[in-house]
Amino acid sequence: LPSEFPVDIALGLADTIDVMSQVDERRSLPQWYALLNCGFRCPASAGTDSFLNIPYHLVPGAGRVYVKVDGEFTYENWIAAFKAGRTFVTNGPLLRFTFNGADPGEVFTVDPEPLPMTVAGTIDSIVPISSVEIVVNGEVVRTISVDRETRSLPVNEVLEINGSAWVAVRTIAEGHRWVTNDRDVFAHTSPVYVEMEGRPMDSDVAARFYIEQIDALIAKMDAKGVFKDRAQRDEIVQRFRKGQKIYENMLLAEK
Repeated sequence: LPSEFPVDIALGLADTIDVMSQVDERRSLPQWYALLNCGFRCPASAGTDSFLNIPYHLVPGAGRVYVKVDGEFTYENWIAAFKAGRTFVTNGPLLRFTFNGADPGEVFTVDPEPLPMTVAGTIDSIVPISSVEIVVNGEVVRTISVDRETRSLPVNEVLEINGSAWVAVRTIAEGHRWVTNDRDVFAHTSPVYVEMEGRPMDSDVAARFYIEQIDALIAKMDAKGVFKDRAQRDEIVQRFRKGQKIYENMLLAEK
């Protein structure tokens, strides 16, 4: 950041972002979490960002997105499941989890009362893991710690969800020589979403964050951008402001 992706997501010009793409995931995760906290159903994706036409390049396929496809394995079905959020990203560990029996990407519309949420599944890894974490609205609410040599772990945890929320599973561990391109062992599911009537998510902090980032984006563009003419510059700024307005409206809705 600053980057155009908050505008692209807000305007519906992009469906997802690379949660993992050869960057420090500990720094990039809060940016994805902020989008989710704003109410955008933005599934996790990943990319290697490898350029094979230069002497030094990253290992292709080190960061991956896996998609659960229902029915016949076709490109169209893969894309549909990808956009629906039936995904997890990883540089090693495999996450197979359900939430109240549903796959990542599911939306639960419920009455305003506590919702028991069973998070169940397994993590299998070629490299050691140190813990599995359950994340709700960007906060780790449950940690299952394991021995440093653990490579496989069944998980069955019950949470209580008391408002609109998103819920996901992740693992972050110390790097390993078999995990290329990245300093950490990392995997993360896309979330499921809980819509609880009368108890909306608190998007205030996340919305303010992206309002400020879009201001910074425009300032960066004015400092470094090259345009055909002033009209082209103004057209781009207008588009950025249109996206920013969506975040501003979230603040108005909070009041």
